[in-house]
Amino acid sequence: MAAIRVEQRAFIDEVRAALAPLLTKKYDTDFNILRWGIAFDYNKDKTVYKLGKHLKARKRMGLDDIEHSGLEFDPIAAEYLPLSILGRNRTDGDRLVVVDFGGRADIGGVMKSIQMTPYLNQRHRFMEKIMDEVVAIEKETGKMSGVIYIFDLEGLSFDASLVSVVTGPFRLTWTTMANHYREWIDKFVIINAPSFLNLLYAALSPFIPDKFKSRVVFTSSKWQEELLEMIDADHLPVHYGGTMKDPDGDELCRSVLKVPGKVPKDLYWKPKEGDPKIDDMTSLSVSAAGQCVLGYEITAPDTVMEFFLYNEHECSFGIYFTTDPEKVTDIKKMEQVHMEITRAGLTTIDHFKFVCDRPGAYFVKFGNEGAWLMSVSVKYEIRFFDANGAKLQPKELHKMSTSSSWWFG
Repeated sequence: MAAIRVEQRAFIDEVRAALAPLLTKKYDTDFNILRWGIAFDYNKDKTVYKLGKHLKARKRMGLDDIEHSGLEFDPIAAEYLPLSILGRNRTDGDRLVVVDFGGRADIGGVMKSIQMTPYLNQRHRFMEKIMDEVVAIEKETGKMSGVIYIFDLEGLSFDASLVSVVTGPFRLTWTTMANHYREWIDKFVIINAPSFLNLLYAALSPFIPDKFKSRVVFTSSKWQEELLEMIDADHLPVHYGGTMKDPDGDELCRSVLKVPGKVPKDLYWKPKEGDPKIDDMTSLSVSAAGQCVLGYEITAPDTVMEFFLYNEHECSFGIYFTTDPEKVTDIKKMEQVHMEITRAGLTTIDHFKFVCDRPGAYFVKFGNEGAWLMSVSVKYEIRFFDANGAKLQPKELHKMSTSSSWWFG
């Protein structure tokens, strides 16, 4: 990509000034800001709003220092749904090559093993490492970088659940990451596509932005030659048509690329001692296009909310904060302290903790905004602890269900 143009420089400077209190030394680069501008067609107000939300989330999650952030490491996602950084596309290249062995992943075993929040946290870990490499290339070349994402579908077999996985957890993971990492993929290159790929793509296509569709490359049976048009041979494993080998002769370069295997059944999820059973959790029925809201008065800083959540169908989830719940009754005017996400339906109980960093009113929202007809069932248990680990029972402020736009009152 070319260096920054004059009009882009002016845009970057304006956004940087607007977000100065939130930008950190690590994240504050011209190209990091420019990516958000490109994503929102250089609409300054929208860019400032969206990037501002991301910067607040980065601070809460500790994404600037991922290894010391406390963000949970998920061994299941790391081992059985890995992303591998191959390196630059050529010696003087300005693209980073990432390989995803999606076709070899044990999808059935993974779905029986992962919990939503630890899994997403691990994807953030992967993404931060990728973006660190992208930024390093940009600092060296003075040009905006991007990723050549090789999506290798070798080994993918069709079963009845595949479409629901692709349009459910797979789609929602990419959507969640796209809300945080903008304009990072230059080309999404699909190789070893099975004969039924058209069926999967047709199911997924309505959810893919048009801007991204133009970056998807469907390779032919000569995919090795096509890869060599993007990546030099000495930067590509022999298995993919290049000349790279491991010292032991491995032509797939497993010393660099992590190939997932089958998930052992003893790693399938099961409740830990002390965790609630699904049947013992509180149940909510969220109507189509509706929300359910739980409110709690937190009186001390660093109060911990420990969540156990179970939903077999997708629903939204977020946490909002206000110091004056009697006056501020519109959730849109409250501070979003846990970025709202759409949670995939899984057969496992999700488990995570949220720290209330200051006293006030915290509202937990479950939503079913994407449904027209069917309600969704959510089961939950929330435990409260003070900063020393002692159990608390805060005052409940509201428990409310609506089937349209809603207010506290």
